[in-house]
Amino acid sequence: MNTCRELMTTEPECCEASISADMLAHTMLTRNIGSILIVESMDSMRLIGIVTDRDIAVRLVAQRLDATRTPAEKLMSHFPVHCQVNDGIDRVMALMEQYQVRRIPVVDEGGKLVGLISQGDIATRLHQPDRVAEVLEIISQPGARRIA
Repeated sequence: MNTCRELMTTEPECCEASISADMLAHTMLTRNIGSILIVESMDSMRLIGIVTDRDIAVRLVAQRLDATRTPAEKLMSHFPVHCQVNDGIDRVMALMEQYQVRRIPVVDEGGKLVGLISQGDIATRLHQPDRVAEVLEIISQPGARRIA
């Protein structure tokens, strides 16, 4: 059985909730990523939220907020759905289907952020093309409820 530990991307991009939206967007651009995980502090690494490129478009740009003055805290989805390092990949895919999300943060037993599993990680590392296609179809439904 594959676990999160085996499939996750380690050391995902993260920052504290006080970082400005323009810095979030710049980091997404330079790192070529679609989300940044928000932690309570860089010392504790306790997961408290996630900001996606869609959050920036809908919660910042569409509302005409000032990107230099708007902190991640105002844009983030608080307490995103997540999994534990030893959870099986079937649990991760079930969570992606249930919440229709493309990314699942991974925390250790103490709640410390240790990784991120994206649909891309599953597609390239799982070697179950039919199951991956099924999850992707469910996640991609129009009008889906988005948590992260």
